[in-house]
This record gives sequence, structure tokens and C-alpha cells, in this order.
Amino acid sequence: MRKNLSTSWWLSLCLFVLPICLSANKYPPAVQKQIDKLESCEGLTRVRTLSTLIKMINSYDTLAAQKYVQEADSLIANSGFSEEEKLIGNRAIILSQTWVNLNNGEFHEAFRLSIVLDSVADKLAMVRDSLDDYIYGTYLNNNTIRCAIYSNQKQNHKAQRELENSIAICKKMDDKSKLGSTLNNLGIVLMFQEKYDEAEIAMLKSDSIYTANESGWDLAYCTLLTADLYRHSKQWEKGQAVINKGRKYIEKYVPSRVNNLNAYAAEIAYGLGNFKLSDSLIAECIATLEEVKEPAAIAESKKVIAKIYKKQGKFEEALKFYDESNEDLAEVEEILHSKELFELMEEYEQSKLEQPNSKNSNKTLWLLLGLVPLGLLFYFLYRKPEPVEPTSHTLEIAWKDESLMEQKDPFLERFIELVQSHMEDGDVSVDGISEQMKISRVQLFKKIKSSTGKSPSQVIRQIRLETAERLLVENNATVSEIAYRVGFSSPNNFSRSFKDYFGETPKSYQAKKLG
Repeated sequence: MRKNLSTSWWLSLCLFVLPICLSANKYPPAVQKQIDKLESCEGLTRVRTLSTLIKMINSYDTLAAQKYVQEADSLIANSGFSEEEKLIGNRAIILSQTWVNLNNGEFHEAFRLSIVLDSVADKLAMVRDSLDDYIYGTYLNNNTIRCAIYSNQKQNHKAQRELENSIAICKKMDDKSKLGSTLNNLGIVLMFQEKYDEAEIAMLKSDSIYTANESGWDLAYCTLLTADLYRHSKQWEKGQAVINKGRKYIEKYVPSRVNNLNAYAAEIAYGLGNFKLSDSLIAECIATLEEVKEPAAIAESKKVIAKIYKKQGKFEEALKFYDESNEDLAEVEEILHSKELFELMEEYEQSKLEQPNSKNSNKTLWLLLGLVPLGLLFYFLYRKPEPVEPTSHTLEIAWKDESLMEQKDPFLERFIELVQSHMEDGDVSVDGISEQMKISRVQLFKKIKSSTGKSPSQVIRQIRLETAERLLVENNATVSEIAYRVGFSSPNNFSRSFKDYFGETPKSYQAKKLG
């Protein structure tokens, strides 16, 4: 009897303590540190801490983020703050909400809040009866937000306008560091518009500012951006000169980007006709890819290497690296245009046709000529309408009317089954599935494209999003839980992808469907 009582006592204690232990580890240490910091904060310091916490916690618990916004609003309204302190507090909270919306892909709301922040800065200028660096900094931050939104929507002319306004503000603030970074951003936007001469002027001004201030970290990134510019504009000699000059800064201050620099240097060397050096740099790049921890940096290197392989006529290798860069970039939502993959595949097929067997070339030619009439007849009788190839921005929306789950192709059904079986553990890759299906990567690409009009990585992404949509409607689960269940690395990435595909955020979609 005593033994049974002892057992039940320990069981009760475990059931009581376990939830406490689990809740103690609900958030990462950095977030928990901000939560703990709130206990000792008062006044404006508490408002600023809440502002930081709202941005950090939103990825893990959106309800908690909303609760902290409400707490901050109540604190600002009822704590006896002066008019100036209220404006400073409101600026901090609205700014955190703006970045949350920006990260969630809710660009319309982020843009609206950036306009509200401009009005807060205007009111603060009236209260202080002057324009100081804090107010200028607010305007500069708002321009940066709008520039990010315009860039995401490919409205480069509007992004350029915001950056030109930012440059004027930086000059009024006499802030050389911010002026240099703004000039670099302007150079990137101009490069996207293929205004290479104007982009070069902006980046060289930035380089001269950082050189004068002996800012090695900034010089490292300026080197990467300028090398990228010369690579796109095919100014190979200038590209080589800037890499030789800036390599020491990159190796010292941003070693994680040395791999990117080697990829750029490989393409520049190829452009200069130094094929041996280009191959050597590619080999070094590939050998060190596993040491790079940033998905964006890995994807960028693979994309550049693929471009070189394409120029060399190594279409299978190029296709592999393009597709891999596609998967790596999915982590940061910078998906490579599918059109590049389609064009690459077509070039690969064309290269095969251009290499006939010399011994049988005449026989093959006569055979083909004899089969032309029969082939034309077969084509007109049995051809299927060609799928429309929309742009990368509308590709998944345009094809969404016909769900992948409703296809009757056995090969596609097997592909979907394998994707779904590995979805939750995040271990879904084109290479892994091609191995399980006992088929080469190129054959897999051809079969999936013929069935769906998409690359395998795009189909994987569509399966994940269609599954997520079903879970949002059928299960009473949070957006974060569903994001991880379908294999996304973060709720923010999932929200952006879901909105691109379905036209609205997961939260609003779920609310609409559940009434």
C-alpha cells in the first residue's frame, strides 16, 4: 500500500513539474532574456524593451506578440508620459510592427505603417521645434522600409526614388557610414535596371567613403557588390582589379563570403579567357561549400558556378547546380526564376541533338526525312496543348486551379507520396527523391516537367503549400505549428510563400475559412 502511494505521489509531482519545465524552454534564450528583462524595466525603457521583444517573439508566438503590443499601447497612454515621450514610444512600437509585417510578407500593411511613422516624425519635429538626427533617422528608416517593399515587388524606379531621398537625409545627418550603405543599395537597384554606369558611380563613391574611414567590414561587402556589378556588366578587367584589391578585407572581416568571391572570380577569369584559373576556383568553391553556414551565400555560389558550366556546355552539371541553388534559396525566399531552368533544359536537349553519331549520320538523316510526314501526322492527331509558361512571380498562382493531388499519373503519384513521407522532418530534396525512385536527376526533371510544367523543386514547394492549406482548414493548429509540419524553416518564410501562392496570409486565410 505504501509503495503504491509513493508511486502515485511521484507521478503527480512529475505531471505538475513537467509542464513547468516545458514552458521554461518555450522560447530561445535570446527571446527569454528580453522577457526576463521586462521585470526590471519601467517607463520608456520598458516600451523600448517591448518593441524589441515584439519583433523577436513574433516568429514563435504571434498571440504573445499581439499581447505585448497591447501592453505597450496601454503603457504609453496611461503612464503620464509627456507629448514627446509618447511620440518616441509610439515610434518604437509602430516600427517593430512595421518590420513584423515586412518579414511576414504583409507589404501593404508595412507600407501603411511606414507612412504613419513619417507623420510621427513630423509631429516630433514640431514638438522639438527642430530637426535632429533622431528625426532624420526615423525618416531614413521609413525610406528603407519602402525601398525594401518596392524592391520585392520589382518596382525598381520607386525603390531608386526612396534611396535618393535617403541619400539627401544622410548628407543632412553627416553620417558617412549610412551614406555609404545607402549608396551601395542604390547601386544594387540601378544594377537590376541594367544602368551599369550609374551603379558603378554609386558603388565607387561608397568605396571611397569606407576607404577614407578605414572601415574594413564595409569595404568587404562593397568589394562583393562591385565585383557582382562588373560580372553582370561583363567588365572583366575591372572585376579582376576590384577582387585583387578587396580580397584581404573579405578574408579578414566576412570569411563566410570568400566562397562567393571565388565564384565571382571564376566567372571573371572565364570571361578573360583564363580557363585553367576558372576551373581551379570552381573546384575550390565546391570543396568549401559545406563550410558555409549561410543559405543565401551557398545558393549564390551555386548559381554562379551553374552559369559557368552552362557557358562550357556542361548542361547536366549546370542543371544540377541551378536546381540546388533553387532549394537553398527557398530558405530565404529568393527563388531562382523557373524560366532559367526551362531554358537550360532546352539547351541541354538541343546539345544532344547536335552531337549525332558520325558513322550513322547519313542513315539517320534519311530515316528522319522519311519519318517527317508520319511525325507531322502523329503530332496533329495526338498533340496536347502546350502549358502556358507564366513569369516566376505568377507561376504557382496560374497553375493552382488543378491540384497536384488530383493527378492520375502513377509516376507523379509516387513522387508526391515520397515528398509527403519526408515532409515533416524537413528532409525533402530532389537528389534524395531521385535516388529513391531509381532515376537520374535529369530524367526526374524531364518527367516532372512533362507532367506538371514545373521543376521538381517547384512541385515539392506546391505540395507543401497545398498540404499546409488543408491543415489550416482541417486542424485547429497555429500557423507556426503548420509551417514546421510541412517542412518550412521558419513561420515567416512560410507566411511569405503562402501569400505568394494563395494571395493572402495563412492567418487571414484560416480565419476566413473557419468563419
